[in-house]
Amino acid sequence: MNQPSARDAADEALIQSKGKTAPRVTPAEIAANIASEHFFTALDGVFSQGGTGKLHHELGHDVQKQALGVLTFCVLVLRNGFTVTGESACASPENFDAEIGRKIARDNAVQKVWPLMGYELKQQLSQRKAYGPWLSIESAPRDGSTILIRFGQDGVSQAKYNAGCWLFIDRDSDNVSWILNSAIDGPGGPSHWQPIPGSEG
Repeated sequence: MNQPSARDAADEALIQSKGKTAPRVTPAEIAANIASEHFFTALDGVFSQGGTGKLHHELGHDVQKQALGVLTFCVLVLRNGFTVTGESACASPENFDAEIGRKIARDNAVQKVWPLMGYELKQQLSQRKAYGPWLSIESAPRDGSTILIRFGQDGVSQAKYNAGCWLFIDRDSDNVSWILNSAIDGPGGPSHWQPIPGSEG
């Protein structure tokens, strides 16, 4: 199981000690969003099946192989399939340690996840401010009128009920409606609804 780094855990403890309770991305959420992690050196990549690149004779093959061997990469695969990378290079080959290289590369990769999840959270908070109070989907009108529906904390769409499912609606510049997709009316479907802002009802 992924665990937050000592630095991230210390920062989180400081935030909690100051009573900061507004929505934020936490180290535990970062760790939980990492589905898998993979490590390799540049040397592994160059000489793996499908690897590309040529060694220059002027520099000497041994020197180049040594340089490639002390450059470590970490690839983090996130829960939605997106990937981020981190690197760790060693100036003095004598100081190279595979375990340390992997740790630094992973830490650098994790730092790239923070702004991604921060943006996602900010987007969710912005959507919440843009809309009115959300109501349970059980109380939504099922007379064919167009409303806003929501999946969990995000995933807002215009939709209307028809024959046991919710049809996602979009409109073009001429205000012509298009059906984009659909979702079931039940478990796994939308969880909340509200009237379209500015509409009656």
